[in-house]
Parts: sequence; C-alpha cells; structure tokens
Amino acid sequence: MAESYLNKSIQTFLTSFRNLVSKIDSFLKTKPKLNFVLKSGMSVLITCLLGLFLLIFTARIGVFGGMPSDEELAEINNPEGTELFADDGTTIIGRYYIENRTNTTFDSLPENLIHALIATEDIRYYEHNGIDWKSWMRVLFKTILLKESASGGGSTISQQLAKNLFKRRTYWRGTTLINKIREIIIAQRLEKMYSKEKLLTMYFNTVSFGGNVFGIDVAAKQYFSTTPIHLKPEESATLVGMLKATTKYNPLNNMDLAKKRRNTVLSKMERYGYLTKNSLDSLSKLDIKLHYVNETHTEGIATYFREFARIDLENQLSKLKKSDGSEYNIYTDGLRVYTSINLSMQKYAEEAVSEQMKELQDLYTQQMRWIKLPWKDTAFLNKAVMNTERYKYLAKAGMSSHYIDSVFNAPREMVVYSTTGEKKMTLSPKDSLIYYLQFLSAGFLAAEPQTGFIKAWVGGIDNKFFQYDHVKAQRHVGSTMKPIVYAAALEKGLNPCDYYDNTQKTYPQFDNWSPKNFEGGYGGQYSMAGALAKSLNCATVDIMLKTGIDTVVDFAKKLGITSNIPYEPSVSLGAVDISLFDMIRAYSTLVNHGNRPVIKYIVKVVDSDGNVIIDNTDLSLKVNDQVMNPENADMIRSMMQGVINQGTGGSVKWKYQVKEDLAGKTGTSQDCSDGWFIASNPGLIAGAWVGGEFPEIHLNGNFTGAFTALPIVGKFLNKVEKDKSLEKYVIEKFAPLSEESRAKLNCAFTNYVADTTQVDSLGLDSLKVEGNEHGILDKNSDGTEIKDTSKTKKFFDKLFERKKKKADKSETE
Repeated sequence: MAESYLNKSIQTFLTSFRNLVSKIDSFLKTKPKLNFVLKSGMSVLITCLLGLFLLIFTARIGVFGGMPSDEELAEINNPEGTELFADDGTTIIGRYYIENRTNTTFDSLPENLIHALIATEDIRYYEHNGIDWKSWMRVLFKTILLKESASGGGSTISQQLAKNLFKRRTYWRGTTLINKIREIIIAQRLEKMYSKEKLLTMYFNTVSFGGNVFGIDVAAKQYFSTTPIHLKPEESATLVGMLKATTKYNPLNNMDLAKKRRNTVLSKMERYGYLTKNSLDSLSKLDIKLHYVNETHTEGIATYFREFARIDLENQLSKLKKSDGSEYNIYTDGLRVYTSINLSMQKYAEEAVSEQMKELQDLYTQQMRWIKLPWKDTAFLNKAVMNTERYKYLAKAGMSSHYIDSVFNAPREMVVYSTTGEKKMTLSPKDSLIYYLQFLSAGFLAAEPQTGFIKAWVGGIDNKFFQYDHVKAQRHVGSTMKPIVYAAALEKGLNPCDYYDNTQKTYPQFDNWSPKNFEGGYGGQYSMAGALAKSLNCATVDIMLKTGIDTVVDFAKKLGITSNIPYEPSVSLGAVDISLFDMIRAYSTLVNHGNRPVIKYIVKVVDSDGNVIIDNTDLSLKVNDQVMNPENADMIRSMMQGVINQGTGGSVKWKYQVKEDLAGKTGTSQDCSDGWFIASNPGLIAGAWVGGEFPEIHLNGNFTGAFTALPIVGKFLNKVEKDKSLEKYVIEKFAPLSEESRAKLNCAFTNYVADTTQVDSLGLDSLKVEGNEHGILDKNSDGTEIKDTSKTKKFFDKLFERKKKKADKSETE
C-alpha cells in the first residue's frame, strides 16, 4: 500500500515537472533572445562546473604533480637546523640551517599570539574543515566584483599551511587556480589528520618572517630577543602583521608601516573580543621596541669555532647512520649539539684578542711608515693577486693579462675593515689586497688539559673580513718547539743536569748551517732547565743532536703533532709548520703527566627525537693515551714553570698579574713572522699565535712572541682569575715533583760565569745564575736567598724599560 502510494507520488511529481518544463519551453519560444541567453548561460555554467570537477579530479589524482600521500602527511617534519649550545646547556651559540628554523610546541605558543593570528587570518578557524565558504563568497563579491582590495583573502590557516609545506608550482596555464585547488585538497586532508592545535603549531613552525627567519621561535629571538611564550601582545601583533608582506611590514625596513599594520591586527583582536577597548587604546600608542639580534655566520660570538664545528660535525656524522639507514644532515635534522665552549671564557678570549691586536696594529702601522712593504720577496704580491678568486675567474674566462691588470688597477668605492670599525674607501682591487695584507692576525685556543674539552676558540681578528682560521693554520712554531725537544731528550735518557754547549757552531753535515741565539750571548754550558728558561738556540741544537733527529720527530708525532715534520736539525728551533690546535694537544700532554688527551668540543649530540648519538659525558670511559713517562713529563713541566718564573714568559706574572701556577713557553720564528705563547695550569691551558696573514709578512725584531702573543694569554687569564664562577679552572696547583725528579733537577742553570755585557743581555744583571731543585733562580750574587718574586720582577721591569727605549716596545725571547 505504501509502495503504491510512493510510486503514484513520484509519477505525479514527474508529470508536474514535465508540464513546467513544457510551459517554460513554450514561453521561451516566444522570446528567442531570452531563450538564447538562458540556454547559453546554462551551457557555460554546466561546462564550467564540469571543467572545475575535472580540474579537481585531475589535481586530486596528481596530474599536476604528485599529491602528498597519507604517509607523507602523517610524517610531516619541517627542515630544522642544528643548534650549538654552550657548556651551560641552554645558551645557543650557533645554528646550521637551510631555513633558519627551530620547531616549537603548542604549549610554547602564548594565547595573544594565537588570538592575533585567528583574528587577522581566519576568524572561523575552529568552525570549518579547511575551507571557509563565507570567506570565499566575500572574496568573490567584494574583492573580485566590487574591487575592494582591503577585504582580505579567502585562504584559511590550513590552506596557508599547505602552501608553506608544499611549495607552489608553475604551470603552462592557470597556475594560480591549480595551486589554490591543490592547497584546498591538502588542507582538507590535513584537517582530517590533525587537531586544530597541532595545525596551529605546524603553521607557526613553518611560516616565514622575512629573510631567512622561519618559525615563531627564531622570529621571537631575532626580533625581540625572547621566547615565544614570553611575547607581549603588541609583539605578537607585530609578528602576525608581518605575515601579510614580510618585507613591506618588517619593522627593520619601515617602522611606520609596521606600526600601522600592528595596530590593524590589534584592532581586529579587539573587534572579535580578544582585547578590551582600553587595552587596544594603550597598546596602539606604544612604539615597536625591537631587540634585534642579527644571526649571521660571520657575526656574533665564537664565529671561527662555529665554522670549524660545522665542518667537523659533518665529518663525524658521516660515519653514523639513522635507524632507517640514511645519513644525518646538520642542516635539516634538528640536531642539538652540546659543546664545551664556556661563554665567559669565549667572551674574555675575544676581548683579549681584540684589545691586544688593536694596540699591536697601531704599533705595526707606525713601524710600516719606515718600511715600504712588509715582505722581502718582490714576487709575493703577484702570487697573492694570482691566488684571488677574482683573478682565477678572469683567467679561466680567457681574459688577457692586460685586461686583468686593468681590472685590478681600477679604483672603486668599497667598505673595508679597520681597527676602529668598518669604513668606506676608494681603492683598486690590487690596492685593497695590499691594504689587507698589512693587517696582523691572531689565533687563540683554551682547553682543559686533562679532558681535552675546548673552552674558547678565536681564529682571527674579524670573521666578516678574514675567514681564515689561524687555530688550525700551520705556521712556524719557533721556540715553542723546545719543550718537545727536551721531553724527547728525557725520554731518550739524557740527563737534565748535564750541561749542554751554548757555543755558536757551523755544521758542515747540514749545509754549513750555523744557528744563532735570538739575542746573542754565546759561551758556556747550560742545564736543560737553564737553556729552556733562556730559550737558548745553540744549547737546544746540541740537545737535539745528542737525542737524535729521528727520535725528536717521532716523539713529536706521539704527542699529537699531525703536521709533516722534516727530519732536519732546524726543527729543534721551530722551523716546522704546526697548528695551534696541535700545539695545545702536545703541551696538554706535557702538563698532564704524559697523558695525551683528545682535544674535543662535543659533550653530546642529541637528535630531534631525543636520542643521544654522540656521547662524551662519561669521562671514565675516555682513557687518554700514556705517550711518555709521567716522571719525565713532570720534569718538563717544572722546567716550563721556570720559563714563566724567571724566563722569557715572566711578564705574564708581573705585568698581567696572573697569580696561578703556570708552565709555558714563548716562541718567535724567523723575521718575527710568527709569535707564540702557550701557558697552562692544571685545569686550563691557553695558547696564542700572532703574525701576518701569510708567512711572507715580516714583523721584524721587536715583535717577539713575548710581545705579541703573550699579552693575549695574559689578558685572558687575568680575566678568568677575576671571574669567581671560573675559580675551579685556576685554583688547582701543580703536584710537587717526586723526590727522584727533584734530585735529577737539583743543579744550577749554568756552569758558566759570563762577562757583565753578556749577563746583561740576558736581562739578569747581578743575578748569579744558579737554581734550586725546580730549576728556579733563587740566589743573589752573594748567595743569599731571594725571599719573594718582587726582585725578579724588578729585573724584568728593568729589562723591559731598556728594550722599550731601543724600540717602541719589546721583551726578551
């Protein structure tokens, strides 16, 4: 009965519908123009709908480029850079990235930020499933038909997220429409997979805030020096306001437009109930107060270290694999690298280098007034020109020598480095090369000698203009090689209290090589401690030859020297290129009872899932190599203490007021091209190198290691000692020598009584050169003991003043 009634109703409806269509058709026949318009319109509409349906269908199946699969959408992982942390575990000192981004969580997003975004971009965000049809109608009528550009767009937050995650493509026709359709489809799929909170978090982690700033975490830090959760309402409004046009509304580019846009966002927040009228009025009057932190690879703290770590990390991670077998990528995998760099020490190191190099550059510039160019080899400049990227590019392009010369001699305005800051100069490329070649550079490294953990790293004077890292650069080491020679001699069995010849000799077997002492003063014989304290070249060569050249070279490699060391006697005087990095490792071994540490900076590396993939936290598992007899190492360390207490490194004590136990050595290469100083206490070792950018740059006789490099270490250690938070690094004393070692060192520095002139040239005046069991000068000429170091200080004061009168400033080497 019911079925019969339903069939009858359907038949009645169809009959009525056919009658209606028949009447409309009869009417339209009487109105041919209207009939044509309506039928044409219907045809167009149907065609458009079919076309749109076809377009959506083809887009969904991937005809216009593969659509992301459900698996891809479920495993969305933004490219996240690697972060370097200081030894406090919280302070970021550097990032490596393709897109400068750090992902955050929903709990880290403040309400005012979320409200600002929703009020401005998608007020019905919590009501739709990825498409806001009301917004689309608004766009259709107001933006397209009424031409009201201020009416806003129709894209929802989900669609914008789809756009951020899957970049738009270019097509032959209909690029904008096709991309919009793809984004709508992806947005709807995202809405089905993720909660609204997760989508907001993903949006804030992917959106660009201008330049290479991606994500709210980096934006908050870079523009306002804060974290997202601590953003103020007006700061959140400023950042959200930038999203409409990150260049136009960037407060760095146009503060007025940025403030106007911020107030527009605040007004929308008030309109939709996220702000009160009073809050709007007060916040709108505030100026935008930026605390901009410009993050670049050549500016900020520890720039040279960051570049070293980048290269080293890539090398270390290349040996590891993820769980899926793929390789780690420091630019996209969101790794957390916890380093041993101490922020305070790094700051003190950079200050020490800056202070000393500015003073030194001024003195060097004054000296250069009397010297045409700081290199002897006339071909050096041509070699330097040919080594530039500009020259290589022009030569590769087949340009003639005449054309290349014209390019290098054509002046133009440029921004150049100076010790007082950047400045504009008009120079030709060749003149600019000459200008830069006259700047002195420096390298500095500090580490824990027992663990090898690096605490501070400075590779040059300004990474923006001088990228070459002098911590890893190999340069002549001068007299800093001598402790290694003496240590090899002890390992060979030579007696430290034997006396070694300080006579200048010519060695026919070595092409008539005739080494000289740095300041003359020949004759007599010296113990190892005496020869090391005075840095006597002739006595050192005698020790080298009695030890054996092969023995010294092989022993240097055992200490951690990785350079190619020639088997020549001049190696004993530092005529070998070694990096500051390697020298710190070797000296750490000498002051660490012969245990060679691994010089490192990684405490641990954690992946984006919290898994530790490199771990150096358990020091009990890291056994240092015992590469020399502990007793011999302690004796060398004691001799190096003599260098500090009465030798060439004395000014680190009396001039820079460093009070801690120190063992160290100065060094100067031929023509003062390289100045060195390395000093260590039981808890901290620090070394500095100073010289020209190339070995061909000569600094001449006044610029010894004690004058150029020692002040950097002295200034640094002085700052560290004054910092109570770093007390543990300077409070420890060296362990006393064993009775046997004390007996082996219980001899005078020399068995030679020099004439007044020669003794005076050594800076000792009335001191009779005798020493105690530690090789430390402690007797006056009448045999009475020196009660404190103040008298020694007076001798060095007198020496310093005397040499200061001879040249601007200098100290004995």
